[in-house]
Amino acid sequence: MFTPHFLKSRLVPHIVNKCCISRRNNILTKNATIKVRRATSDDYDNVIEIRDPKELHGGYDPLPDTYKMLVESPKTIAYVATVNEKPVGLHFASLIDDEETIGLFGLRVSAKYHDFCIPQKMFYHHRTVNYETAMQFIGCTDGSSSRKFSTGFFLKSADKVMSKKMVQYLTSRKQIANKLMLNENNPTSAQVITINHLKELFSSHILCKYLFPEGRLLKYWMAYRILPSNIPLIMNKRTTTVASCFQQPNNALITIGTYAYTFNGLFYHLDVYGNTEANFKEHLYLHLKEIVCLAADNICLEIVLPDETTSKRIDKAFLQFGFERNNNSNHFRVDAWERSTKPILESENIKIAQNF
Repeated sequence: MFTPHFLKSRLVPHIVNKCCISRRNNILTKNATIKVRRATSDDYDNVIEIRDPKELHGGYDPLPDTYKMLVESPKTIAYVATVNEKPVGLHFASLIDDEETIGLFGLRVSAKYHDFCIPQKMFYHHRTVNYETAMQFIGCTDGSSSRKFSTGFFLKSADKVMSKKMVQYLTSRKQIANKLMLNENNPTSAQVITINHLKELFSSHILCKYLFPEGRLLKYWMAYRILPSNIPLIMNKRTTTVASCFQQPNNALITIGTYAYTFNGLFYHLDVYGNTEANFKEHLYLHLKEIVCLAADNICLEIVLPDETTSKRIDKAFLQFGFERNNNSNHFRVDAWERSTKPILESENIKIAQNF
């Protein structure tokens, strides 16, 4: 849980600066004030209006469903950037890794303010606060924008700690139900696991070295170190975790699914670790049994995989359960970056501020 001192230092709105940007498109006046402050549940309507959920993520934007849950979480703080008190930007910060890492995620900015350095101002707010921790940013990008972003304001001195490929598949609840009946069987290797099972996994050096070679577990936009304190954050009430072959490290597989309701239907995010050659179909079967009970007609399943995973085998498994690949998605990779947030010299603060 965030400490009282930690929270107190962030409840006070942080005035970034009086905006001295030229009046492009007459959006900002010369004396417009941009602030970064903590978001609350009462900001819901204004925050959702920052970007139309129907236009984001192909209509599968999870924010309308997850915003209040995130804001009320003791491990997460939401921040908004405001222009003359109106929210125009949003991002979240979670305290993870034995409270030694701040994980940033969920960044979005109003399309009208893309040219006014709002993301930079929000990250700058973090940099001016002495966290004495690492700061992590998870970016969902295609290859070209990943390279461009990696040279940007936040990542110039950051290290890429994880990179994986992403694929999206589409189907309907009816299709899943029909295919589950045709493929009905009792998995012999895979099973849904609990927190206690994950604790056992984290205590096995051999299994962790094979499943998590980067020393981190990426789950729904957050890259956790393999630490017991992270397990309650990984295994929350919206998570289904399936595992197989823990007694055979070279064949071990773990898949972690998280869901949200969206404008277009159900969004299900699946993170995959280990050997998909033998038991992936059993894993998918168990996740789909959960999905079919979640009462949504349209389904978008987004899967994040190690680069070496054979896409053809994964496509075949999804095809057997009535999915089709979403070739219109422009998200092909998930990149996790991390940088230090140790105190910054005053001269560097001035330099950064001048660049805004």
